[in-house]
Amino acid sequence: MRAAVFLLPVLCLAASNPSLDGLIDRAHGLPGEFAADALIRLASLKEVPAARRIQLLQDAFHRAGEAQEPLKRRAGVARLAGAAAYMNRAYAQDLDGMSLRMRAIEAVMPLDPAKARALFQDVPPLHVPAVPCTEFLTYDVSRYYAVLGRLGAREPLKMVEPRIQEITSPVQVEPAARMILALHTGNEDFRALVAALGGVVRRISGDDRSFAPTVVETGPAILDLVEESRARGIPADTLTQAYRMYLVANYAGPRCADTALPDTPLQFFNEHLAADPVQPIGDSEAASTKKDAAADGLRTCEEADCRNLTDQMRGLMMNAGNRAYSDSEKASPEWQEKLRQYLAAVENWKGDSTTGAQVYREKSSLYSDLLAITPPGRMQETVVQATLDFVRAGEYQARNRMEWFLPANVLIGRMELEPLGLGKLAPRVRTANDPVVSFYLDLESIAPRGPQPVMALL
Repeated sequence: MRAAVFLLPVLCLAASNPSLDGLIDRAHGLPGEFAADALIRLASLKEVPAARRIQLLQDAFHRAGEAQEPLKRRAGVARLAGAAAYMNRAYAQDLDGMSLRMRAIEAVMPLDPAKARALFQDVPPLHVPAVPCTEFLTYDVSRYYAVLGRLGAREPLKMVEPRIQEITSPVQVEPAARMILALHTGNEDFRALVAALGGVVRRISGDDRSFAPTVVETGPAILDLVEESRARGIPADTLTQAYRMYLVANYAGPRCADTALPDTPLQFFNEHLAADPVQPIGDSEAASTKKDAAADGLRTCEEADCRNLTDQMRGLMMNAGNRAYSDSEKASPEWQEKLRQYLAAVENWKGDSTTGAQVYREKSSLYSDLLAITPPGRMQETVVQATLDFVRAGEYQARNRMEWFLPANVLIGRMELEPLGLGKLAPRVRTANDPVVSFYLDLESIAPRGPQPVMALL
């Protein structure tokens, strides 16, 4: 029964019956990140011969280098609403260059492990920039180290150690430590990799935006390395001392004005890692009196017009009795007229004192909310058309293709999840007159993502 349910979106969206060869040809004509993503998805189809799948994945790997965003990012602040939430969802599409390369390599692994290793050797050195306190996004390179760990067990000193030597950012320390543990190498290789990690960790400081959201997870990873070293009869004092220097330098260094580092990592070090000759960390060593700037761009919907739109949205969701409107109430002429007025207000809002990026994110969220509350029928068609008009008219596409694509990707994903509702509107989306949007709708019909990747975007 479950399998039949998951087939419904495919049957519904497949009205245009695109051919595999036709989709592959169209994919090659898309911008880099979309071409790579599409080729990876098409290569996952079981009916594609192995040799052709490998070729598609190699093509995807090389097209990934054209992606506008080189690395995956995530919000490095506690506030996960507004712009921070939007950017997390945008990057959840895995359309950055690094994620696309890793996805391609992961798909090659079971087909040709040697080819997968060769592709990874072509990945440029991983340069993770320091993040100023004025930015709220940090980097997420965990997939990179997970793939490296799966490929590097045969030749850890040749393949893995040089990549450890490249580490410069706090976001790399925990996934690199976990990778070393997962390799299950011999003692000499293990000793060399741990020494390499300790050598770079002691030098990392001055990036509080990246340090703060990673410090809690890093301590247990270092402890696991230390305990594994001791179990193998390998001294661990060098790594422990390096990690101590790392903590002191980053706790005592300049801090972003909007971060509040917990004492837990220091307590964890003193309780689990400090042992003669490595001393516990004293309070005076980890005290910082230097404050840097705070993140910009987190505050959203500050204009009066935007706040009015938010209030109107509440009026579309809740009736005068503060209850959610039923579908029968939404079928009334009064509610539908309110929706028409709201759509016009959203379309006309230009955000005179707001950046283009913020306006695009706000409008994307508003259209997404409307898709969620509008029941099937004529008004849902109107909302879908308004969403498509917004995406098609977005000048933001040239500046940031990944962010631009998110509302369209959400719409296509919802059509997959709701085959008897939004899924019926596939023909309207195909007439959106945008080659990327129409292509992805056809791609969904032949290589559907399934519920989990779609839910990550909502």
